[in-house]
Amino acid sequence: MTYRLCVIGNSHLAALKLGWDQLEEAKDARIAAITPTFFGAPRDGIRHIALRNGRLVSLNEAVTAHFQRMSNGRSEIDPAAYDGFLLVGLGASMKRTLRLYRTHRWFGLQQNAGCTVVSQAFAQAFLAMGYAGTRLGQVAQLVRSATDKPTFVTAEPHWAASKPDHVARSGDFGWAKAAASGDGDRIAETFAAAMTQALGRDATLIWQPDATIEHGIVTRARYNKGASKFITGDGKESDAAHMNADYGAVWWAEAAGQLSFAEPVPEKSRRARPKRSA
Repeated sequence: MTYRLCVIGNSHLAALKLGWDQLEEAKDARIAAITPTFFGAPRDGIRHIALRNGRLVSLNEAVTAHFQRMSNGRSEIDPAAYDGFLLVGLGASMKRTLRLYRTHRWFGLQQNAGCTVVSQAFAQAFLAMGYAGTRLGQVAQLVRSATDKPTFVTAEPHWAASKPDHVARSGDFGWAKAAASGDGDRIAETFAAAMTQALGRDATLIWQPDATIEHGIVTRARYNKGASKFITGDGKESDAAHMNADYGAVWWAEAAGQLSFAEPVPEKSRRARPKRSA
């Protein structure tokens, strides 16, 4: 008997789906205990889902079509059909923390002289409020309102080290400067603490694998090469934000144990769960 996992996400779901396919083709024993079903929509399409009669349903025809293509025909999500839920990406990323880092400094940072100084507690609380309001935070709350089964979340991967600020229309988030500053590990700690404060009561956080990260805040270039936004692997643009099947394979290999042996957390225990800071 395998662990039936419902996976919900945006375009960052592609790396995990392609990585899963890679491990499955290799008959990797680390994922043998998990049976995933993927439900995804590009950009912010997941905003169109809602809880109706105990099920998560799409209120948008295009999103419904995406669900059906990815899940072998399923148009809605019945919590009773799954043992756990994994939410992927959905607007939660290091970018929010980097925007604050560009204009502020807090305890432990070596750079950013002349920027506004705030306490570590303020930085973390400010960021946590923002992360709670992301689509990832909102969907985590929606799932928790539908079921007490385990819910896991993982943020969007850090941008690629090879071209961290190349997407002009997205603005310069300061990845390159922050990565070169020596502050990367401290920035990453603040990001993790804020994410945990924002989402730790509704879900268990699964972090980007250390093996894929350099300078604390960017993804190694090899995991971006040939990346696609589509679960088919088409359109390999290698933009800075999306990762490839190799990234997804590393992610699953590290996360599989946490996902396949999870048990529902009693309500009182869930609310009292210690917050992870790194």
